[in-house]
Amino acid sequence: MNDQDLKSYYTYYLNRKCLFCHKPIADQEHASLKYCRWKILPNGTVGCCKDDFYIAKRKIVNPPYNSIAQHHKLMHERIEELLKVKGDTVTLEDINRYGIILQKAVEIRNNGNGSTVLFFVEYSIIKISNNQFNIKRHGLIL
Repeated sequence: MNDQDLKSYYTYYLNRKCLFCHKPIADQEHASLKYCRWKILPNGTVGCCKDDFYIAKRKIVNPPYNSIAQHHKLMHERIEELLKVKGDTVTLEDINRYGIILQKAVEIRNNGNGSTVLFFVEYSIIKISNNQFNIKRHGLIL
């Protein structure tokens, strides 16, 4: 069967349409089908209405969370750079110089001995004294 024969075989009495592009879906397609079938486009990429539908939906929902993730990724990079240059014992001045924002840690806890522990994605910064801090890998999933 060629494409012309197939087109005459399909009917569209149920008025089902793709949720993304709104093209009609044939009655002969499976009843659970809500999107067009994927197809290879002339430029060689794959066109998929289902993927495009959910990508567009995520773009609307995720931006506030993306900025938080970008901030913590930047803090992670800055902490790693500070560790390379200064080692694991640093001063408040060093932390400020590298642009690490302690107030925006993922979690802040008080240690049993009265010191504050600031948790970032992979590292924790422990306050030893007013001006001394210790950086360690914590291995927790936050």
